[in-house]
Amino acid sequence: MTSLLLIILLLFSFQVKAQVNNLLLTDSLFNQGNINTTLVKLDSLLQNDPDNTDAALKLGDFYYKVNMLNDAKYFYKESLNRNSASVRGLLGLARIDFLKGNFNSAQVLLKKVISLNSNLFSPYSILGKIYFLKNNIELAQYYFNQSLIVDPTSLEGLTNLGLIYQELGKNKLAEKYFKQAVTFNPKDQIAQINLGNFYSSIGKYHLAIITLNKALILNQSNPRVFLSLGITYLDSRLYDEAKKYFNKILELDELNLDARFYLLMINFEQKSFDSAIRHADILSSLKNNYQQLHLILSNIYFLLSNIDKALEEAETEVNYYPDEIEAYYMLGNLYKYNGNEKRYNEIMGTILNRFGTVMPNLSVGANHFGNASISTTKIGKK
Repeated sequence: MTSLLLIILLLFSFQVKAQVNNLLLTDSLFNQGNINTTLVKLDSLLQNDPDNTDAALKLGDFYYKVNMLNDAKYFYKESLNRNSASVRGLLGLARIDFLKGNFNSAQVLLKKVISLNSNLFSPYSILGKIYFLKNNIELAQYYFNQSLIVDPTSLEGLTNLGLIYQELGKNKLAEKYFKQAVTFNPKDQIAQINLGNFYSSIGKYHLAIITLNKALILNQSNPRVFLSLGITYLDSRLYDEAKKYFNKILELDELNLDARFYLLMINFEQKSFDSAIRHADILSSLKNNYQQLHLILSNIYFLLSNIDKALEEAETEVNYYPDEIEAYYMLGNLYKYNGNEKRYNEIMGTILNRFGTVMPNLSVGANHFGNASISTTKIGKK
């Protein structure tokens, strides 16, 4: 009996070891870029052992990594059918719900994960992001702080708190966390870029430029650092210097939308309208609904005395972005300039009803008509 039990235990040990080795093999295959082989191997493991929770989880992780979220969701659910308390399965579903904007469902899942294991960074971090997006800054701050208790040196956690304090206007605290992110991650270019972008956003352009150049030393082929340097010089109105960095981005990626947009803006500011329109045409062919593209074109055509085209571009911007007050304001003033007081009053009424305010009526033709509405520092572009 003892011998038989020993044989059974040895067989079980070999089976477990074989399963672990097979799962490790799929990791190696995936890391080598053998996507098809990885899929087939994992599916074979699951077919041979329907109760193999790890295989289901790995299939979920695989599809999540390649952004096939519906398939990822299916396999995470399959893993939970085998083990309803699987933290990886619950966290996988929560991540997918977060990415799809299903914030309430994600919150429930993340809080369940925390109840099962309170020592994980991700659930706190994602909850913080959810509350930040819901404009609940107090709870966002709480969860970001909790994430740092789990991992005090996390680049993501320190950056999140920096953003929170920046949002609250507490720039000294924001700077503290952005600088800590650099201190704990001195070789991470993103940490340097975030600190540089912070300095740029509060008008400390010298510090921004020095910090971003430190980031550039770490990786001279990352478009993000060129974009940040370009925007910093653009905000400083050093247009020719800004152009250098946006053009460097296009050398790396001629389809980069943001670099093309900012070159359009610079040419507009410099009244090089032919060049501006050329960049606009290229940008429009790549993404016709790029925010503020048609607003700037409306400005350009007004300055070129092509009122019909200016109206057309302003109407297009309003249609694409009905929550953009500047587009309505531009459109209304164009109608007023064109002598259509009725349409002007209608649009001003729309602005008042939709936004609860009416922007000051700029004198037509002063500076760039409506150009006060164009922000060089677009949210999310740095």
